[in-house]
Amino acid sequence: MGIVQSLFHTPPPPPPPPPPPPWREIKWGREENLEYVKTYKPTNADVSKLRIMIYGPVGAGKSSFINSIHTAVCGRPSNIVTPSSKTQDLLSFTTRYITYRIKKKDQPKEFCEFVINDTMGLEAGRNTAFLPERLRTAMTGRMPDRYKFEDENPPAENENENGNASLNDRVHVLVCVLSANSAGLHPDITEKIQRVRICARDLGIPHVAVITNIDKIEEEIEKNVRNVYKSTLLHRRRH
Repeated sequence: MGIVQSLFHTPPPPPPPPPPPPWREIKWGREENLEYVKTYKPTNADVSKLRIMIYGPVGAGKSSFINSIHTAVCGRPSNIVTPSSKTQDLLSFTTRYITYRIKKKDQPKEFCEFVINDTMGLEAGRNTAFLPERLRTAMTGRMPDRYKFEDENPPAENENENGNASLNDRVHVLVCVLSANSAGLHPDITEKIQRVRICARDLGIPHVAVITNIDKIEEEIEKNVRNVYKSTLLHRRRH
């Protein structure tokens, strides 16, 4: 009987493979990072507020990203930007160039030493003729607040007595917001992003990318966002 049992005995399953090592080491610490943001001050005396411009495809989560920043810094849920209610929209819900200030948590009447400019979402085909050029105008500091991107007239010249836009009005950091949950970028959108990036490079503006919706692509990230840098899928997409 013992021999028969051994012939039909099911061996135990092999142990699960060890989790992959993170492809980027990061120091997690919310309070330390928040304190840096809240106490940040520009080092250049000619700049009173660091100006950060947000751009990216329609539906990538630009407006929600700005709301997340405000929520984290001011310490309570807030919606200073109205996002589109439909993530599948093909047309931009944002149509104007608007400057947002971020309130401080412990000092509700004071604001952080940076501002964020939201922009019209990049659309496939429809805004090809004008939007990258409008974003360049904003980066050079010549776009007034609340300017409507689809206006046929170019933005009014916002120049100082020397004929150049002030350093304070120019964009100092460019942030491209992309969704990890997107099936892929339309070639037209990719071409527009490249044009904007080249413009930022030529103007000497540092630019970074922010990936949203990372919890929607893998179960392990949804369980714990700190698994993000163990995701081989995101590692491939970042290239």
